[in-house]
Order: sequence, then C-alpha cells, then structure tokens
Amino acid sequence: MIIKIFLTLFFAALIVLIVADILYELNLGYFATLVLKLGDDVLLLSFALLLISGMMFFSKQIAENLKRYFSATERAQRRAFFSIAQHRYLQQLLASKKQQILYFATLKKQALLHKNDKKQAALLAKAVLKELQRHKTHLSEIEFKNYRQAIKQAAAQQKIEVLLNLQQNISTFK
Repeated sequence: MIIKIFLTLFFAALIVLIVADILYELNLGYFATLVLKLGDDVLLLSFALLLISGMMFFSKQIAENLKRYFSATERAQRRAFFSIAQHRYLQQLLASKKQQILYFATLKKQALLHKNDKKQAALLAKAVLKELQRHKTHLSEIEFKNYRQAIKQAAAQQKIEVLLNLQQNISTFK
C-alpha cells in the first residue's frame, strides 16, 4: 500500500517536473517556477513517505523480535538449551578427566613396575654373585670372570630369565 502511494507520488512529481520544463520552454517563468517548486515538494514528500514507512516497518520488526526474545517461552527454551549444553560439556569434561586419570595411573604403574623390576634384578644379581663366589673354587679364573660379567650385564639389562639360567648353571657346579 505504501509502495503504491510512493510510486504514485513519484510519477506525479515527474509529470509535474516535465510540465515545469514545458512551461520554461513557453517562456512562462513565473508559472514554471511555481510548478517546479510543487514538483520538488511532491518528490520530497514521496521519498519522505518511503523513508518514514521503512523506519516504521523496521522499528515494528525490532519491537516484535525484542518482545518475542524476552517472552517467557523463549526464555524457558534458552534455559533448556543452556542446560543441555552445560550437561554435554560436563559429560565431556568427566570423560576427559577420567581418561587423564587413567593415563597418569598407567604411567605411575609402569614406573613402579619398572622400578620394582630393576630392584628385583639387582637383588637376583646379588644372590647369583654370592652363589658364584661360593663356587669360585670349582671354576677357572676365566670362567669366573665370564660368569661375573654375564651376571652384571644381565642385571644392567634387567633380564631376569638370563639371571635365573645363570643361577641354575652355577648351582650345578660341584
């Protein structure tokens, strides 16, 4: 409706401006000036009408959107979405914390196992060396040194099976 009024006024202003141009051609300057002012006013009125109606339309839309945004149903819906997002965030946080705790517990367990293996290998190597010392008289000097070197090397590499095999070999000497 507003657009129709704007277009009517716009085309009326164009027609009035064309009439003013024709009046200038006919040397009717005073009438041409009056008609020109009338055409300018009609053209200005049409654009003012369009501008005011556009501002009214946008302000109405903004007011409706604000009213809808602050309505009770929209607020409840936003709260529900926030609660859902918060719940998802907390679930993800819990899962990541659980994974982090499991990771650090595994690292600690591996470190303790490694430390225990090292300690056990050292104790076993010490016991095997004592056994070797007891049977030193049954071995040549070169065999004794070879066994001692093998024991130290197996202890450094934490090869418990090798130490146990060496202990069995040494215990068979008489």
